[in-house]
Amino acid sequence: MKVFKIPLPDPALRVSIRNGSKSQVIPLSEIIYCFSERNYTRIYLAGGNTRLSYKTMKNVKEKLEPHGFVLIHRSYMVNCMYIKDISLNGESFVTLSTGLQLPVSRRRKDALRRFLGEDDTVNP
Repeated sequence: MKVFKIPLPDPALRVSIRNGSKSQVIPLSEIIYCFSERNYTRIYLAGGNTRLSYKTMKNVKEKLEPHGFVLIHRSYMVNCMYIKDISLNGESFVTLSTGLQLPVSRRRKDALRRFLGEDDTVNP
């Protein structure tokens, strides 16, 4: 068993997502993961709802990474609060508490290990 000390989103922190002429304020703790859709980012929320942000994944990464979110693939960023299981052997993926499995790219494996405090792990 390994205990990880990772930054988790502060329940008081919120993000504003602009959708046309309206903005919606969402607590960071409700964001499960983000998915890049070209120049937009789809944000998946607890409860099954989604929101489309007019920001790129690069912009979203800059805002969320310091608050317990990690980029696991060029198209996926996850909230560490929702990671249930991690498999970094062969076809790498994370399993979220919702049961959804998301791919971890080869390039992001080492970054995920560092984020989880596994710097000394040797690649399989």
